[in-house]
Amino acid sequence: MGSALGFAVRRDTYDWSTLGVAVLVALATAAAAFVALYGPRWNEKRKSPRLRLEAEPEWTGNFVGEDAQAIPDGYHLTIVNMKGRATAREVEVRLDVAFFDDQVSADFGEPLPIPLVADARLNFRGNDGSPGRTAASVNPGAQRRVYLLRLGHPAAIRRSWIATTRGNLPEGDLNRFVGAWATTPATRDELLWVGDSEDFEIVLTLMGDNFDATAFSGRLRVERYEMPELGVFADVKWSRPLSEVPFDATFAA
Repeated sequence: MGSALGFAVRRDTYDWSTLGVAVLVALATAAAAFVALYGPRWNEKRKSPRLRLEAEPEWTGNFVGEDAQAIPDGYHLTIVNMKGRATAREVEVRLDVAFFDDQVSADFGEPLPIPLVADARLNFRGNDGSPGRTAASVNPGAQRRVYLLRLGHPAAIRRSWIATTRGNLPEGDLNRFVGAWATTPATRDELLWVGDSEDFEIVLTLMGDNFDATAFSGRLRVERYEMPELGVFADVKWSRPLSEVPFDATFAA
C-alpha cells in the first residue's frame, strides 16, 4: 500500500509539473505572438515624431512703406521635433483666424468670433513672395521655420508677392492695414490682410504623414508705430501665448 501511495504521489507531482511546463510554454508562445504582432506598432508609436510649435511672445520688424522696393519683413514660428524620434514627413501648418467685434458681440449678448481665415496653409520657403512651399520635413532634434505674417504696406506686399500678380488691394484707407497672413498660395489671387491694432484669435494645426495632428491656439495683435529718425516698425505681441489645445478646439472668447 505504501508503494501504491508513493506511486500516486509521484504521478500527481508529475502531472502538476507537466501542466506547469505546458502553461509556461503557452504563455511564452502567447507573449512571442503578442510581441510579433504589436511590438513593431508599439515601437513605431514610441518613435513617431513629437512636434511642438513655438512663437516669440514679442517681436519687432521693419514696416515697409508704400513706395519702398524692399521685401516686406516676415514674422515666423518655429517647429521643433523631439530628439530620439523619427523624422516628421510632409509637415504642414494650417491656419484659422478669427476676431471678436465688440459691436457684434454686444448685439448677440456674448463674444462671437468672426472667421477671417479658414484652413489656409502657411509658407515654409521664406518671405520672398514666391509661390512658396506648403510642406517640409523636420528631423529629430531639429527646428524648422514657417512664416505666419508678412509686414508692410498693402501695396508693397502686393508688389512683392509674385504668386498673386492680380491680387486685390483692400478697399478704403490702406494705412489701416499692417500686413498679410503668410499663406500660400493665396486663394483666388486674394491676399488675406491684417488690420492694425486688431486682436486676432489664432488656431494652428500641425499635421503630416507619420504623426498625429496637434493644434495650438493663442491671441495676437500687430501694431504699427513710428520712431523719429529711425523709421516705421510693426510690433507682434501675443496677449495669450501660443499653447497646445485639444485637436478639435474652437475659437475661445
